[in-house]
Amino acid sequence: MTTIYVSNLGTDTYTVDGTADDVQINQALLYAHNNGTDSSPITVYLRGPFTYELSSWLLVGNNTILTGDKTAKLRLKNNAGWPNIYTTTDPGTEPLLKQRVNPIKNVEVHNFEIDGNKDNQAGYVHGELNYIIMFFSNATNISMHDMYIHDTQSDGMRMANSDTLYFFNNVVERMGHDG
Repeated sequence: MTTIYVSNLGTDTYTVDGTADDVQINQALLYAHNNGTDSSPITVYLRGPFTYELSSWLLVGNNTILTGDKTAKLRLKNNAGWPNIYTTTDPGTEPLLKQRVNPIKNVEVHNFEIDGNKDNQAGYVHGELNYIIMFFSNATNISMHDMYIHDTQSDGMRMANSDTLYFFNNVVERMGHDG
């Protein structure tokens, strides 16, 4: 199994600096999508202790494992201001973890923290579809486990028209809607 590392150390393939780290993480996730197979997924590993700032969403593809140290944290940047993609009666933004392809299959997310930073997102209503942690549709064999997800405007893991879904051993706190 192949593992590619993301860190601020300057020694890994993908180096971040705490600002718009989604760029480098998305490069690693694209590599995983392009090179993973059903029998040999690619692991993208976030090293900690570090807070990775997201100024845009992460695009997760097929046959990808996104994991990291327990001290690795993805955090939505202050006042992200992502555009509303739904109607005025059902407002919402893109999710933090978004699917690269549709349908999507064989994705595992585990062992780190995601902070939706809801108190620093002006103009959004808790419980609407703003800043969902992970939202996939037409998905098969998707797992989120051993995570600490918190402080978002909406849901933790949200799926539509999907099957073989696993959500377990997660700590879910201060969400605008369901875990």
